[in-house]
Amino acid sequence: YLINIETEKTSKLTFDLDGLFTASWSPDANYLCFVGNRGNASDIFLYDLHSETFENLTNDLFSDSEPVWSPDGKFIAFVSDRGEHSVKSEDEDWNTLNMFEHNYSQRDIYVLDTHTKKMERITSTDHDETYPVWAHTENILFYTSDDQGVWNIVRHEIPSGKVQQITNVLTGIQQLSLSEDDKSLIFSGYNEGGWDIYNLSYPLESQIFEIEPTNYYLNRNEDDSFSDLRLDKSRNRQTDKLSADYSRYIFAPHYGHFNDQLTENDATNFSQDSLRQSEKLISQKYLPRFTLDFAGGNFSFSNIYGAQG
Repeated sequence: YLINIETEKTSKLTFDLDGLFTASWSPDANYLCFVGNRGNASDIFLYDLHSETFENLTNDLFSDSEPVWSPDGKFIAFVSDRGEHSVKSEDEDWNTLNMFEHNYSQRDIYVLDTHTKKMERITSTDHDETYPVWAHTENILFYTSDDQGVWNIVRHEIPSGKVQQITNVLTGIQQLSLSEDDKSLIFSGYNEGGWDIYNLSYPLESQIFEIEPTNYYLNRNEDDSFSDLRLDKSRNRQTDKLSADYSRYIFAPHYGHFNDQLTENDATNFSQDSLRQSEKLISQKYLPRFTLDFAGGNFSFSNIYGAQG
């Protein structure tokens, strides 16, 4: 919907899309860019308010979100999981890409030229970047990054590629919005059990935080396995059948690689040895086992549907 705040007149725009999100006005107020869902993908669309036509700017199987305009109206910054697929050659068809082999959980910032349709990848890191906003007085992007495991605000100089973290919170920051004079950066932050609106004054001049990585971040390794130090690998082996009921399956996407250990470890169970005197503990690979701990039910009676439960 478009609402004239002076006359309060409302007009409805309709599109042949399954969903529409995060609309953004162009600086000259002639265009709208937004995220549109159609079928199995979300793309960046451009709507011409004068001709009442819209165009799919990305048109691929990758997920795109949070488009924002540059101050001159020539570029659109957005978030995507497309990875290295920012420039498509004429003989390349991204619609045939095997998405099972693509890391669709990794999000970066991209910039799209609205005239040439050329795309540039702005960030290329192992962590995620979201909520980009463009400064009006300098060629700088602000966005949030979970570089150290918590979402903080980053200042990114486009020409030089210089990146600096300007906040250091423990609970996360989202949904950035920058005033036209670049003096106020508004965002939502989590504090004392709820989300609140905050203002960061003069973000172009904000203090730079040099955050030292935690030990967990420095030592993270996808091949690391959990250990149960109570078990002795050398005694009391008991052979059992392989479990095919998913009671030990790890469903969390970031820990799915531990499922490779199921075939290796599930055939043998180890008993605790209460007579063992040695203080040396032998590490064992951790595997979950899900059991039913609670079951509940309820009963109600509806005047329309009768007894339910």
